[in-house]
Amino acid sequence: MSLIGKIRKLRRMGPAEVGGRVLSELQVKKLHWAARQNGSSNREFAVPVETAIQRCIDLVPGSGQSELARLRTQYPQYFQSLQKKSESIGGRIASGSYSLLGKPFSADPKICWNTDPTTGHTWSDDFFKQVAYHKSPGHVDFKNIWELGRQQYAVELSRSWLLNGNRQHGELARDMVLSWIFHNPFCRGIHWTSGLEVAMRAISWIWTLANLRDFPFWATQQRERVISSLGQHAYYLENHFSFYSSPYNHVIGEASGLCLIACVLRESKHANRWKRRAIQVLKDFAPRQFYADGFCVEQAMGYHYYTLGFLVLAESAMRIDNGAGLGMDDLMVQAFRTGVAFRQSDGSWPAIGDVDSAQSIPVARDEYWDFSPMHQLAAVLFEDPLIAVESDAGTQEEDGFGLGDELYWLTGCNGLRRRTELSARPTNPISVFPDAGYFVAGNGSDHVVFDAGPISHGLHRDSTPSAAHGHADTLQLLYQFDGKPVLIDSGMPNYAGNPQRAAHFRSPQAHNTVSLSDAELVRSRGVLDWSNEVQTPTLRHSGDSDRWIAFGEIQWPDCRIARHILAIPGRGLWVADLLHSEHPRTATWHWQFPPGSDLTMLASEPAIHVRGTPRSVRAVGSVPLSTGELCDGDENKQRGWTSPGYGVIERGCTLTYQAHVESAAVVLTHFGDCAENVGFDVDGCRVQFSATEDDSKAESCDSAGRGNWFILPTTA
Repeated sequence: MSLIGKIRKLRRMGPAEVGGRVLSELQVKKLHWAARQNGSSNREFAVPVETAIQRCIDLVPGSGQSELARLRTQYPQYFQSLQKKSESIGGRIASGSYSLLGKPFSADPKICWNTDPTTGHTWSDDFFKQVAYHKSPGHVDFKNIWELGRQQYAVELSRSWLLNGNRQHGELARDMVLSWIFHNPFCRGIHWTSGLEVAMRAISWIWTLANLRDFPFWATQQRERVISSLGQHAYYLENHFSFYSSPYNHVIGEASGLCLIACVLRESKHANRWKRRAIQVLKDFAPRQFYADGFCVEQAMGYHYYTLGFLVLAESAMRIDNGAGLGMDDLMVQAFRTGVAFRQSDGSWPAIGDVDSAQSIPVARDEYWDFSPMHQLAAVLFEDPLIAVESDAGTQEEDGFGLGDELYWLTGCNGLRRRTELSARPTNPISVFPDAGYFVAGNGSDHVVFDAGPISHGLHRDSTPSAAHGHADTLQLLYQFDGKPVLIDSGMPNYAGNPQRAAHFRSPQAHNTVSLSDAELVRSRGVLDWSNEVQTPTLRHSGDSDRWIAFGEIQWPDCRIARHILAIPGRGLWVADLLHSEHPRTATWHWQFPPGSDLTMLASEPAIHVRGTPRSVRAVGSVPLSTGELCDGDENKQRGWTSPGYGVIERGCTLTYQAHVESAAVVLTHFGDCAENVGFDVDGCRVQFSATEDDSKAESCDSAGRGNWFILPTTA
């Protein structure tokens, strides 16, 4: 951040924040002093080993031997499914065919923990505040080494021992944890630079200790070392919350991690203080993570569920510890209910906003964008069938449930039984989230998401920079037809390592938007920093469940974009864009199609016509359209590419076309298979794809905004 940017940030701080930041710096000095003393002594965090490990099992009920015996007897098909999956994942980790953030990974206790596994770049082992990971060379992505330090793969290896008795996998889990502790002294090196990383590692160790309770090749002294390091992790966390640097998912993860450690080390003299601190932070910050309508204020789907996962872990731990939980059931239930609406026809959730493929609950999933396992768990925890979603048929056939594994590990066999008693209830076809600015409609076959909301919480209208996980995707459309994706979000492949690629995937050009030249939605001020956000857009909608109609508008001082959408289930999607400008501008449309799309440009001007899979596209306007282009992946791996997960890119397809706007123009775009007699009428200008001889028979539809849809009878 520039000096001017820092001054602007400082001027916005109130006395409380300034005081809080000063206190944070004093706490860092406290950690620095402890690091020079080589951390707190083992005696300070000493608790009986067996007691601590039993506490770990209490937090992961499914890992207990009695619970596994019940599972083997009562649900043999599900038990065998768990065995098969754990052996497969453990084998891939041991053989080097496992993937971390799109990179191959092999568990090796001799690993150099301060060296980036992809590029070979090495960070210093100085005190964590002196490790300038954000100033790494441009080709280095520090997320890769952070992922190593989270050690969720140790949970998978230990689970393979627990379910299959695989000694090699159990030893690898043990050795990877002990190697990390030996080579990463308290508060030194890149693995201590982020409180969130510290918290996630602690959660991984708690689950690993639970799984390896009966592992005979695990000396008491070695377990004591892990438990002592958990105490050091707690000491770090209580003195290093990200209240100001990242007051969103980071703070929630840090507090949840501290909460779980306090439950494990209950006999420690510090445990009650840690627990009180963690719960207070969660109560203060959890309500700030979600709008009143239930969607994540970070405007990012992955982080919506990442945050919820941490809250679920803390909720489950507190129920076990005090029988009462966190007392925030309504908050979490609302967030999960909101999430249900975003589930698309193919069973996935859309890749809205930033994502780093992180999972707060350490259970590997084949499909990151399938959050149904969390919904199954939440439905049982909160006894709410509205949260539950129907299981995928393929998964149900495989394990007899299709419920995901998080439910079993955190609730045991009783949770499995209770979930089978809860019937998922159908939701309304239309959901509107006015605070987040989303219109969502779906009927199990077709699904539409329309974004007419803010980019992210905490952005400024002036040049003051602020980090945020929302993308410049205002007025974006996502569309599935007949259970198949048509318009998709391009995703997010990386934060660091390739800044040009990161900038593209966060820009309007990587989303289903229309942009006007010299009219920015927001200004990029770094990899994750935005500034100069435009006025919060307008969202209106119609309540017709048979025709999904919505309207969104963005205004600048000298121009505006008004987008109207009409989706008729089983027939198609129409998008009418009304553009106004006080001086000539170029308007550009960007449409993103999924991998495997087979599209052919039939006409590129004065109208656009594209034919192929998944759907045909046509566009006409009150002004000529030009420079229509299909791109199935450029050489820089930006335009025409999609990212299903962090570090992974796949070839997709992007359609762009342009129009010259002198003062006003209307452009109508249709996604569907056949010609429909549908048009749009605004300010005396009618745009349509086909028409009957008698336009007076046109059926008018409420457009929910300026302008009007009309449907003409089809001629014989």
